[in-house]
Amino acid sequence: MQRQQAKLIESDHISNQTTNTGSSIDCRCVSLVFSSGTRAVDEVTLSVPAGKIMSLVGPSGCGKTTMLRMIAGLEKPTAGEIQITPSIDGAAGEIGFVFQQPSLLRWRTAIENVTLPLELMSSSATQSQNRSTAAQMLQQVGLADSVNLYPHQLSGGMRMRVSIARALVTQPKVLLLDEPFAALDDTLREQLGGLVLDLWTQRPLTIVMVTHNIAEAVMLSHRIAVMRNGKLAETIDNPMPWPRDDSNRSQAPFSDTYQLVRSVMRGDD
Repeated sequence: MQRQQAKLIESDHISNQTTNTGSSIDCRCVSLVFSSGTRAVDEVTLSVPAGKIMSLVGPSGCGKTTMLRMIAGLEKPTAGEIQITPSIDGAAGEIGFVFQQPSLLRWRTAIENVTLPLELMSSSATQSQNRSTAAQMLQQVGLADSVNLYPHQLSGGMRMRVSIARALVTQPKVLLLDEPFAALDDTLREQLGGLVLDLWTQRPLTIVMVTHNIAEAVMLSHRIAVMRNGKLAETIDNPMPWPRDDSNRSQAPFSDTYQLVRSVMRGDD
């Protein structure tokens, strides 16, 4: 049935934030058919405003991760187009990607893992400057005392923090998150979700996050895109005010948006 989408409300509390540093993302009639004939994504049209957070939610196999990979340039659409404005240069570190598993290099310390994207970029920065930049990023994610630890010495939550720091160290315009907290317990999920909000508040870049977790999508997003069977079922603007913290979870906008997303995911008439 037709649903009236909630109007996106921007709180006056974010008026003192720095100007957004992200790019807008426009996907127009995007499809992807694998060589096997499987239609993973079917004519999806959606937009992510610059400097905003969008979550892609839906059941397993609905095409949300494939959609994210196409935005990242890791998959090429069979049809349709994806336009990012201003355009981004992945080789210049203008896009960051956080996978479900941290995928850290086990022979490199936390700070050495975070400096890796800086080393791969064409830059005049020295090794010392790169290390200083990485140290600052690790401090921002709460790991100032763990810079010289190896991945096996870090907890799962700490490894994910390193992965987030590595994705953000190049100051990207777009950050893509593929179920980054799925393997963590609920407490860690909420802590790292809060970290993402804190980092976005400091520097409002464009974020697209894939998640199965409705509460996570509602808590973190300006806009939620619900996918089913490779199609976009509905895009929902999130009316929750900013800034956000755990107190929002007990308020009506959170529960109302949660129920709406849940209903769309289930395909309720």
